[in-house]
Amino acid sequence: MNRVLFARHGQTIYNVEQRLQGWLDVPLNKTGELQAGLLARRLSAYPIDAVYTSDLQRTVSTARVVADLHQPPLNPVAVSGFREFNYGRWSGMNFTEIEEKYPDEVAAWRKNVRDVVLPEGESIAQFSNRVRGALREVLARHNQQTLLIVTHGGVIRVLLCAALGLPPENYGQFRSESTSLTEIHYNQNSARLSSLNDTAHLQDWAYDD
Repeated sequence: MNRVLFARHGQTIYNVEQRLQGWLDVPLNKTGELQAGLLARRLSAYPIDAVYTSDLQRTVSTARVVADLHQPPLNPVAVSGFREFNYGRWSGMNFTEIEEKYPDEVAAWRKNVRDVVLPEGESIAQFSNRVRGALREVLARHNQQTLLIVTHGGVIRVLLCAALGLPPENYGQFRSESTSLTEIHYNQNSARLSSLNDTAHLQDWAYDD
């Protein structure tokens, strides 16, 4: 069995503005940097054997803060398969803007969220297959170890669907806050959810962005 902690990256300005980031390489804002530090402090003495991260800077930055503070220090390994959903031409816009500019695309997507491929992007089914494949490759490298995977909200939510036997288009049923922790235990034939969207390290911390 491998124990996997999934951490979402810290906040970015696009999170605040409710813009779709996808594969856009948006950095952490000041609040995101503070959140990453609080996550790092929480995990500083946690028994972590290896750290993996998406290759986008908001996840890499979060992972490095955690890895550098950990004792002993860890070396994050970037995996492109853990990137966020590719929104294609929708990237960088909020949903009101998308509905105004691409009404036909939005209508088609709503009819078949699972299989419609966004222009210059991907479908939810393709996204799920990609991140599940990346996870399988990572898990195959470890046995009875604890891993930290710093990634994106969409990645965590489709992997929750996979772990719970839900179709990937049900990913919207879950929340994944900035720097939240979700823990899933994997063995060869099954997965067991241990915790979901845990933000205890952010409690009693007032921030204003």
